[in-house]
Amino acid sequence: MLDSVILSALRILLAGILLEAAFHKLCDLPSFRVSLEAYRLVPTIGLRPISVFFPLCESAVALALLVSCALPSFDTATAPLLAAGLFTLYTAAIGVNLARGRRRIDCGCGAPGERQELSGSLVIRNIVLIGVALIAALPTLVRPLGLLDRFTLLTGSLALFALWQGTSTLLVNSPRLALLREDPP
Repeated sequence: MLDSVILSALRILLAGILLEAAFHKLCDLPSFRVSLEAYRLVPTIGLRPISVFFPLCESAVALALLVSCALPSFDTATAPLLAAGLFTLYTAAIGVNLARGRRRIDCGCGAPGERQELSGSLVIRNIVLIGVALIAALPTLVRPLGLLDRFTLLTGSLALFALWQGTSTLLVNSPRLALLREDPP
């Protein structure tokens, strides 16, 4: 059993990642639908409902993660396991297309206008997220939280999310950085 502060910080991180992903998809559903179509894993007739289903599913799992932090009596394992399932599904879709040699596909996981092509780095990132979700599903040592615990939870969650944002920015910009290394000014 892990301390509730640590597990709650991980669950809040996962909720933030899923809410951000859902928000980006919902802001530009047509672009997300184009990304889904490029994966060639869903029949064309299913693209429209699936392009709405994924962000709604991400939002629901994020809400369940937040509820599992707020209510200690709530089932704390299901939401992280659902998050792990989503990340596993996304990783499999990326892996299938990488195996097909199809790297020039926008992953569909970034902000509108922020193209991120499929890569091994995305697979590694998602495997890390799966691991975080599985850790977040571990049994929680429920105890009363003091003021310092709440401060630690808040700052820890913010620090983890900042780390996530920095990593995402590096992944999005890695092709541009590679071009700079090849052709210095």
